[in-house]
Parts: sequence; C-alpha cells; structure tokens
Amino acid sequence: MGEIHRADIHVHMGDINHKDGGLKRAWSDSELNQLMSDCGMIAVAKSHFLPFVPEASHVLGSVTLNSGFSVEAVYRAAQETSKSLTVWFPSLNAKAHHDVVAHDDGWKRLFEGVVMGEPLTVLDKEGVLTSEVKDTIHAIAETNAILATGHLSATEVIKLIPYAVANGVRSVVLTHVSSRHNRLSTDEQIALINIGLQHGSEVWAEHCAVTWFDGLKGAYDLTKHFVEPIQIVGPDHCIISSDCGRVLPSNSDKPFTPAQCLDVFTSLLERSGIEKSSIRQMTNNNPKKLLRLSL
Repeated sequence: MGEIHRADIHVHMGDINHKDGGLKRAWSDSELNQLMSDCGMIAVAKSHFLPFVPEASHVLGSVTLNSGFSVEAVYRAAQETSKSLTVWFPSLNAKAHHDVVAHDDGWKRLFEGVVMGEPLTVLDKEGVLTSEVKDTIHAIAETNAILATGHLSATEVIKLIPYAVANGVRSVVLTHVSSRHNRLSTDEQIALINIGLQHGSEVWAEHCAVTWFDGLKGAYDLTKHFVEPIQIVGPDHCIISSDCGRVLPSNSDKPFTPAQCLDVFTSLLERSGIEKSSIRQMTNNNPKKLLRLSL
C-alpha cells in the first residue's frame, strides 16, 4: 500500500451487481477498492443489507446490524478481518429510521421499493438497554471493533454510548451528527466525548458531506449545522466523511466519488471559517487515528 493521503470512514457499496438490498450503488467492493487505490485513499465500506463487507488493500471491512443485535455477527466479521472492523448499529432497520420514513415524504420517495425488516431499537419498553444489545457491545469490546451509531435516535445514542465505553469499547463514531433525523446537539456530543475520555475511549463526531449535498432543500444551513458545531465541539474530536456511493443521474452536477465529495465539501467549510489545518485533521489525522493507521 502506498501513502494514504486521506481516510473516508463512510462509503456505501453494493454486491457484484451494485445492489444493496433494494438500493442501487455506484460500486462493488472490488471497484471501490480500485477507486481508493487510484486516489491514494482508504475507505470503510458500508452496506445496509449485505451480511458482511470484506476488507481489501484500500477498503476496511464492516458489518451493519440491520438483521438484529448479534454477538455471532460481530465475532464472525472479526474473524474475517485483520485490520480495523467497524460495527454499525442499525441503519435502515433502526426504529428511528422507520419512524422518519413513515412521516417524511422526501424519505418515502428515497426509499421507495426498499424492503426493510422489523424496526430495531436498543431500548426496551422501560427505556433500558436490552440484554441482546449489551451482549453485542461486549462482543465489540472483546474484538476491539469500532462502534458506529448508525441511524439510532439521539435518545438511544445517549443511553448506548456511556454503557459501551464503560464496558470496554474504545472507539466510537457518532454517525452523521448533523443529520436532521438523528441529530445530536453540541452539548450532547461534548458530553459523550467527555464520558469516553473518562473511560479511556475515543468518541468522534462524524459530519458527512452527502448530508449537505443531498439534504432536503432548505433543511440545512452550512454554518449552523456544520461549521459552528465543528468549532464548538472542536476539530480534535470531529471526522469528516463522504457517506457517498449513491447513484446519481447523468445530468447531476453533484460531487460523486469520495474524493470529489470531500474536496467540494471541505472547500465550502474552509470558505466558511474552518482552518485548512483543521480540515486536514478531520479528513486525515483523526480518521487515521480511529482506524489505527499510520499518520
């Protein structure tokens, strides 16, 4: 592997037919690996519905718990990886995601035709973490995997992460904290980061370029939802990823590849007051630290 210039911790892929459940994806795992190699990047590949995403020279593996909380899924994925493994908590099958799709016409159109399973939540009826969730957290800790919060609600994340870091999970990603559907306030982000530090764990606030590029028109303000939160929480604790991999119409002028998404988005952030050194930290140093790569 040559020099890695940037690491993108959130890139979607599909199977050999570019399918992820009912979703069409731009790349298969091998195509994404070649794309990353060509531009000197490394990516964490994500699939909502494939059982496991294997690692390659420029792709790190992952598993997404959309089929349920599973110790076996975590152990099986860990056995198949020699590098950092990311375990995403439920995304499209998160109860919070189901609730959003049911009440948001834009998201109904986006996920039209996608067959989703039973809605999953980390909490029981009393608002307490379930035993299956706790067992899954212990498996993540034992395998030294990265826990990413997926599409869980803020209420769930606030209960999940303190338990996770208190029980040995050493790396946490608060997934797309800017998203209007599972947004965490800066106070909540800082509180979770500090709880992590108290237990010797790193908790990172992830900001995704595609949240900005593909968000409902008028739903996001670059300064309010990205620049100011990064400045308040601090670039030391933030990671910028692309969250790309979607298929765009041929006449679209939106950035497409991970490199394009990161380039355009970080240029906007820099023009809005984020220092160039902070941009590099959030797209290079911090994700590499999370993924245990050489800086």
